[in-house]
Amino acid sequence: MKTFVGTYFFNVDNKGRVFIPSDMRGILGNQGVLTRGLDRCLFLFSTEEWEKVVSSFTSLSFTKKEVRAFLRLLMAGASLVTLDSQGRIQIPSLLREYAKLEKEVAIIGVGNRIEIWAKDRWEVYESDTLPKFEEVAEEIFT
Repeated sequence: MKTFVGTYFFNVDNKGRVFIPSDMRGILGNQGVLTRGLDRCLFLFSTEEWEKVVSSFTSLSFTKKEVRAFLRLLMAGASLVTLDSQGRIQIPSLLREYAKLEKEVAIIGVGNRIEIWAKDRWEVYESDTLPKFEEVAEEIFT
């Protein structure tokens, strides 16, 4: 399988490192690009997928204020991360602060990316969104 799936819970250690599940490491490889995500989570892309994401921005008009703001925040927050021998990545303090990662985190597989959430924020998001799951599906697929 070449897509990230599943939900896992881990702790951020005192050095800001977090474990990436072994099945996700097989897709991610030894390096990835970690950046600000939407909804105050972090996005972790394989380097190959990151290149696809970045290349999709070439069709956006940099003359639009919103495009410039989005690209600046996404790209300025991006960091190349390397998995250590134990399968952990170091999350830069800028990104830990952005996503409010303190201790417990949720690692979520979302197709072409991994999302890293503060566990409590993920649980609130999931409980708020799950009741709307069928409505959202109807909206997207019709």
